[in-house]
Amino acid sequence: MVAVPMKLEDKISFSPRERAEIERKLLYLDFVARRPFSLPADDDNIVATFLSVSTLTGRAYSAEILSSVLADTHVAHPDAHFISAYYLLIDSALQSEAVGGVVDESHIMAIVTALRDTRSEAAHEHRTSSAHTLSTKVSPALSELVEWLLVRPQQDELHRLLVVGIFLYEFMAQHAVDDCCEEVMHILALELLRRCGCRWVMHYAPSRIMVGDRVAYHRAVKSHANGQSTLSQWLVYWVDVLFAAAVNACRGIAPQVPCKSPSYTSPLNERQVRILRFVEQNQPVRLAAITKHLHKESVNTIKKDMLLLRELGFVIAEGVPRAMLYYKS
Repeated sequence: MVAVPMKLEDKISFSPRERAEIERKLLYLDFVARRPFSLPADDDNIVATFLSVSTLTGRAYSAEILSSVLADTHVAHPDAHFISAYYLLIDSALQSEAVGGVVDESHIMAIVTALRDTRSEAAHEHRTSSAHTLSTKVSPALSELVEWLLVRPQQDELHRLLVVGIFLYEFMAQHAVDDCCEEVMHILALELLRRCGCRWVMHYAPSRIMVGDRVAYHRAVKSHANGQSTLSQWLVYWVDVLFAAAVNACRGIAPQVPCKSPSYTSPLNERQVRILRFVEQNQPVRLAAITKHLHKESVNTIKKDMLLLRELGFVIAEGVPRAMLYYKS
């Protein structure tokens, strides 16, 4: 059940449909988090993540610029050192080794300092008068937020990925006018997701989904600026992005489906194909949902179909018999 933290409950108001969708997608993300990911961080993902965030934050560096900077940090580009430092921070956040320690105030300030101190004088001249760097002093609000982050996962009523989403939103709300704030937020997102067991970020980072619809991203990430201070819009968006990124990550490292000859005949009948398609589009699903979808079929018939689909390797089942969850394999 999706719950809300005591101090933030007034900012969250999910509709029943939103709540159901969030819970369904969190179940899927939990399932994916338990899958073995033995591959190291994907270099293509690191590059794509850097380019995606640079676009989201209005810098829009190209792959050519990144390549030239990484090959020679003395290239004549005003943001050369910043690009190099930011790429290394993303690389570090996506390494296959476990990230040590915790995300605390000193860790956040270290990221801020690494980014701020590598901005060139030319880049500083282009700042607007309202833009500021994050202060090297930790504000009481940030300290309180970090303390909430460290304590909250111990309280079982709030899913850990919602905890991460709330932390990132509140961090952005506190530092909305600060230079490099969004870059810091994306690095923290990668590190916090890794600590939550979401190893799939090594293969497909959330920013790669976000950049696909920049209007939706900016609407969600800046929704605190409308004066309503609601977390709902952001959390719905956040879970959608995580779900889509996880699906892409699994597709990228899953074994290739063997090519079938033109004479191949499916062992499934039309009803079983409908069941499989329903599971794929709505996973994870329970038997009751499948029965409701195929309302003209008996429960016993569907049970036999599900047993066959499991035996043939088309679906995976988890949980106890009375509360079994089905996924497409």
